Amino acid sequence: MNRKGKGKGKGKKKKASMVKRPPWLELPEDIWGNILHRLGLKEILLIAQKVCSMWRRVCMDPSMWRVIDMSNCRDLDCIGSQELCRHVVDRSQGELVDFSMEYFVTNELLAYVVERSGKLKRLSIAFCNDRVCEGLIEVVQKLPMLEELSLTHTDITIEGIEALGRSCPRLKSFELNSIYCKEDGKDDEALAIAKNLPTLHHLRLIGNSMTKEGLQAILDGCPNLVSLDLRLCYDLTLLIALISGRFSRQIKHVKNWLNCGGVWPRGVKQKMLKASSSSSLPPPSSSLPSSPSLPLSPPPPWVELPLDITANILQRLRTIEILENAQRVCTSWWKASHDPTVWRVVDLRNDDVDAKTPRMLENMCRIAVHRSPGQLLKINIENFGSRDLLNYIAERYNRSSLNQLI
Repeated sequence: MNRKGKGKGKGKKKKASMVKRPPWLELPEDIWGNILHRLGLKEILLIAQKVCSMWRRVCMDPSMWRVIDMSNCRDLDCIGSQELCRHVVDRSQGELVDFSMEYFVTNELLAYVVERSGKLKRLSIAFCNDRVCEGLIEVVQKLPMLEELSLTHTDITIEGIEALGRSCPRLKSFELNSIYCKEDGKDDEALAIAKNLPTLHHLRLIGNSMTKEGLQAILDGCPNLVSLDLRLCYDLTLLIALISGRFSRQIKHVKNWLNCGGVWPRGVKQKMLKASSSSSLPPPSSSLPSSPSLPLSPPPPWVELPLDITANILQRLRTIEILENAQRVCTSWWKASHDPTVWRVVDLRNDDVDAKTPRMLENMCRIAVHRSPGQLLKINIENFGSRDLLNYIAERYNRSSLNQLI
């Protein structure tokens, strides 16, 4: 009996030793690098690199971190995102060429990234307001290989644009987008771009306040321009220039409010008709040559409501509903959502927005406070916030009518 039992034990050991490795582990590491590179940053760090020793070895290779996209890390708090950012930049060991980040960027973090990424060709920063505005001047001076720079709701000074032109001779694509609809008629940014960035092939200025003069300067100063995006740019002289012959001949790919099916802002269509009737310009119902089959639809009746009535309606919505939904319905609602009276009460309690991370809520709070100059009476924040946020609020309402902070 004993001998029989021992024989069975030896057989089991022999079978165990004969178990083959899974066939997928036989793939070369370069192929696995190509496969794992398609995963998101969190999937690589939290799952993939823990599967086996080979996958971890592949995940530690600097070539895995040539492209880093941190736009899908919103569930982390600001400090956690910054620590993760430093970690993945360290793993790249100077091989980083494409980096995207949003919300959590500071001047110190940006300097950390740039000092270790001399080969960086594309940089995208979103929703950082004025937190990195001054730091961008020093940053671009250390990126001679930069070919694409994208800034969304992130400011850059005129001096920053000048430094970009001096230090980044390979720059081919520049984006300076705003989620606000500006109507101030200022050409400072457009003139700076025209003067300092002559090598541009692609330019996106969503929500810019330029006029016809700014557009003319860009056409003169950027002769290699192939595509131009001017959506949410509503200056009347600019709209007329957009349907002029020179513009349609020089720029091949155009995105603007006229040829993207946008709703006419109140009173603009009548002014355009009047301008076109007294000149050789085509009427505003015609499209640009780049999209001849896309007619403009007439605005629905509720778009013609006076701004104060629309603002009164929007006041009854929650802060999150305005920022994420209502302001995107049409141009008139976008304008009404920027009326300071809409932001007399800002309510960002977490019981209504369970799916939002603290960083997203803090950024929304800054936007709401920014839109309420002198009108904010009551603000509720719950389960999020920082000293910087409280200072941001206090600096703007130190001697104003703010009655309640919860």
